[in-house]
Amino acid sequence: MIARLLSSLLFTICLAGGAQAQSFWGTTANSCVPDDDTIKDERHKVNLASVQHAPDNLGAITLNCPVTRFAPTLTTGWRLQLTYRDSTGTGEGAFVRWRLYRMQTGTFAPALIVEANSNTFATTGNNFVATPAFTHSFDFISFNYWLRVDLDRSTTNQTVIFHSVALVPDD
Repeated sequence: MIARLLSSLLFTICLAGGAQAQSFWGTTANSCVPDDDTIKDERHKVNLASVQHAPDNLGAITLNCPVTRFAPTLTTGWRLQLTYRDSTGTGEGAFVRWRLYRMQTGTFAPALIVEANSNTFATTGNNFVATPAFTHSFDFISFNYWLRVDLDRSTTNQTVIFHSVALVPDD
């Protein structure tokens, strides 16, 4: 009987620990909305779950990813985890930059919460990275939240792809 209780308690603790590692919000790149210039200039190509430059196209691609409401939480420490590819690594020619914003409902003044850039990381293949930890109490009643992702390349032999993003607690 005691062994069963201890086993159940251990299972519950493990399950609770695993729940903290789960994301509160996440999306694939193909669900983000390209801005007007990206659409007008036909700069982007949407794959099954990712976005990249259309063949022979250069310049900036801007995507806006609405952060949908998630259950209230006492968590205030966060990280954004992004999966992307930047064939130049820390080189200047290409990048993926992601920025999390909030804006009070009924206003037009966005506030930057956190940002990161692929030029900070040397990996030239697919990469899975997180922003520095940040503190924020999400309030979906008073504020709207979105992630802005910018992809840029200066030559057609550079590869810049945005795959997915997730908002996770900072453990």
